[in-house]
Amino acid sequence: MSTSRPRALGETRPRWSSTAAAAVLALLTLALLLPATASAHPSLVQSAPLGGLSSERPPAAVRLAFTEKVIARGSSIEVRGPRGARIASGRPRLEKGTVLSAPLPAGLRSAVYDVRWVALGADGHTTSGSFRFGVSGKNGAPPPGAERLAGGSSTGLGARGSEDVQNEGWFELAVRWLGLLGAATLLGGVLLRRRTRRLDRSAADRDREHRRWQRIAVVALALSLFGAAEAVAVLATAGVGDPSFALLTGNGNGRVALLRLVLTAALGAAALVARSRSGRVGGTDRSDVLLGLAGAASLAAYGLDGHVQGLDGGVLVAAVVGAAHGLAAGVWAGGLLALLLLGGGRPAIRAYAPLAIGAVAVLSVSGVVAALRELDGWYALRWSDYGRILAVKVLLALATVALGWRVTRKLRADAPDAASDAPRRILRVEALGAVAILALAAVIAGLVPGRGQPTAAQQGNILGGPALATFATGGALARVTVAPAEPGANVLAVLPATLKEGTAARAPKRITARLRCACAKGEIRATLTRGAGGTWSAPVRLPASGAWFAYLTVGDEDEATPVALAIGDVRDGGPAPRTVVQTADLSGAGNRTCRAHAQGASLAIGRLNARGGIDGHRKVVLRTVDDGGSPERAAEIVREARDDGAIALLSPCGAGSGGALRAAGDLPAVVGEPGTPIVEGKRIFRTAGDPRSEGIGMAKFVAEQGPTSRPGAPLVITYVAPARPTAASRARLAGLQEGVRGSRIRVRVLPGSTVADQDDLARAIDARNQLVSVLDGDAADLAPALRRLGDDRPQFANNLIVAPSTLLDERFIVDSGSLGREGAIAPFSEVQLGSRDAEAYANIVGLLLPGERPSIAGLRGYVAGLALTEGLADGSDAGDVEARLRRPKRFTDALVVPWRADARSAGAPLFQLVQATFLPQNLIPQQAGGSSFAGRFFVDGAWSPLQGRSYGPQIQGFESSPAPAPPVSPGQQYPTG
Repeated sequence: MSTSRPRALGETRPRWSSTAAAAVLALLTLALLLPATASAHPSLVQSAPLGGLSSERPPAAVRLAFTEKVIARGSSIEVRGPRGARIASGRPRLEKGTVLSAPLPAGLRSAVYDVRWVALGADGHTTSGSFRFGVSGKNGAPPPGAERLAGGSSTGLGARGSEDVQNEGWFELAVRWLGLLGAATLLGGVLLRRRTRRLDRSAADRDREHRRWQRIAVVALALSLFGAAEAVAVLATAGVGDPSFALLTGNGNGRVALLRLVLTAALGAAALVARSRSGRVGGTDRSDVLLGLAGAASLAAYGLDGHVQGLDGGVLVAAVVGAAHGLAAGVWAGGLLALLLLGGGRPAIRAYAPLAIGAVAVLSVSGVVAALRELDGWYALRWSDYGRILAVKVLLALATVALGWRVTRKLRADAPDAASDAPRRILRVEALGAVAILALAAVIAGLVPGRGQPTAAQQGNILGGPALATFATGGALARVTVAPAEPGANVLAVLPATLKEGTAARAPKRITARLRCACAKGEIRATLTRGAGGTWSAPVRLPASGAWFAYLTVGDEDEATPVALAIGDVRDGGPAPRTVVQTADLSGAGNRTCRAHAQGASLAIGRLNARGGIDGHRKVVLRTVDDGGSPERAAEIVREARDDGAIALLSPCGAGSGGALRAAGDLPAVVGEPGTPIVEGKRIFRTAGDPRSEGIGMAKFVAEQGPTSRPGAPLVITYVAPARPTAASRARLAGLQEGVRGSRIRVRVLPGSTVADQDDLARAIDARNQLVSVLDGDAADLAPALRRLGDDRPQFANNLIVAPSTLLDERFIVDSGSLGREGAIAPFSEVQLGSRDAEAYANIVGLLLPGERPSIAGLRGYVAGLALTEGLADGSDAGDVEARLRRPKRFTDALVVPWRADARSAGAPLFQLVQATFLPQNLIPQQAGGSSFAGRFFVDGAWSPLQGRSYGPQIQGFESSPAPAPPVSPGQQYPTG
């Protein structure tokens, strides 16, 4: 054997380093041109009919809308009746590229129906799922087995049901891996033979290597063809089962797979023919060139299919990057395999090293580009299957490259004729790593990309809070609440109401309930007990998460149509959620107000979760617990939640709210209910109004409007004190007296007993006796007195009755009778009802919580939730929340201004005056040119600002701001005193 030295690594490095650098630069340039978004497999967005609901009229068709384009030929919709009878099936129609529809026979009977669907995406992969819908019976009666509508794993209404991406099985993955292995071996083997052809070897060695290569090449070609053929077979039957050439050529992946098979077969056949005609031994001949091209074509095609075909744009750029990645993988991994299989020694390793180094450089850059395209940052890398396997692949690649670098250093350090076998031993391990990396690449190609997938915060029941529903029976309504709406101990509360506002609800003699869920065996029965404020309640223990259906019987009425209640949540990976606690009087006199506060707070938390959650896409769970109006019980709930890791106290409500705030300690707390007592604390932030500032605002309003609008009237403000004065009412009176100081207007204070005497109350609101009357106190005392006074039609013109923000409530206005409906009562308001966020709240209540109505209390809970959302923007640590809320950016336009930086626990210092406007009895019909009201907060009326100004103590920049507030600008901060 000759001892002449082959060309050393250092002698070829400059040329190959330049080539690798050029390839890397080109790929980086292409990365800048990649599209910003990439589609995943098709995912169901919405169905009609909605899953989990029962429709009064039988639907004419099933329509499914998806996140990306689907292929009708490979998709199907199957509908089955209650006994499994097939109602509709087959290939659906395609509308606008993303909507599948299948007609249903007319007149479906009342029942629960199962829908099973399969959608073939443009990337060649299928997604399947199922859901149930119902058809109601006569007079809206629930279908038999209505509790099956939402299924056992759903925790919401209108749910999409189950959904599953059809990833390949082990056989398909193994075949893809073998196809990659064969193609890489073809390309790497040919390149290795070309790099080593000038090495000085004996004729016997060359002959032995050539014959071994002929055997290896045939096996590699067979594997490559096997992988290509299997891909064609899978894509030709995707979703339909029977082979279809039209289906194969109808999507990008199918066309790429067919092209791969044709090119590999054609080039492989040509190579075999060329080999049979060639008499050469050793070196590289035409057969090797054709085999190398077959391997290169197959590898490039692997880089063109899969997720690249699912892109919305930039397919060409992504295809170039993918093809470069596939070719580089073949050069690196295929070369390592060829070195082992052909028995290449140290000279062969030295000769191939420059090619391997260049391939690794291209692999690194193209892999980073593909990862940036397919992943949404660290969350997708950590929590998606695609990201986790990609991370393993990257770590394995780094380890394998490190071994290759060790081989290179060993070759540099050793003499050219060294006999050590260490480089070859390391090479074996490196080659095994490359084979494993190809296997991971085969797996990744069949997975849903990390980009565009919902995070943990966006999955399952994103609203949290209590489960709310409304049912109608016997011409009456009942508001149903289950809290905390988690598996385990709960409170079921029912508040009877009426269809017509302002009429008293008939007190039932008895209320019983049955609760059923497909997630649990049997049913839960409860007999409710009447408590304070006419609320009926009972403890219930629910064993599992899911959509529970409540069947209620009120008095002697028949069992009502069941209402669905979302209990708990179904987690599907991702980081653990963060808990926010809320105490509320749901079983006592505060049910109506506190229930609405919880409604608004849960919608704000849902908005936060829909945007991605906090702290790395963690879900925020609102845990609303009934305290029965007890401060001691509320304090106990907060202490337990704090010990369990709760991050905040949100909008405590009811008679027990003061106890909750005092027990909060260092826990950040946001207060949205004006009736909650003021508790000092550095981490208590109050969006509800500051009573002292409210009194000042009342005085400023009277001083500005009174003398000019009512010249000659006595310069007097009559303040009717509450029957049971509180710290807030005393602060309000002090602010009122402070606000008139230095003016000619004086404040006349009347005792709380004034309300009990009809004559005294009439004098207190008689326009001849004062500029304005201010009524303070409890709505339960004031509303009946005002109703009686209005029914008697007093023979005088009453002046404007100003009410504090604690009386800004739809029920108070309606229960006040004619004085309320005629607009005589104008409450002060810290919330702006014509704002963008207030409109958004009013719009989504009915959409997300069927049967519920927007209310001032609900809006206040929503605003408090938005304030907490602002506090959590920098993290959930108590210090971060406090720092963020000390001087908050403008987080909502539904609040005139929030707390002052120097008095955060006192409350909002600026107010507007609002008035209720109702539908007149003599309204001209709309078709005759009249106008109409779209009742939002009232059935037949609306709230409207009385003045276009805000009132309160002087605050720089907000002394007299217009109403509604200007649009919120990102980064804008509230001025503070």
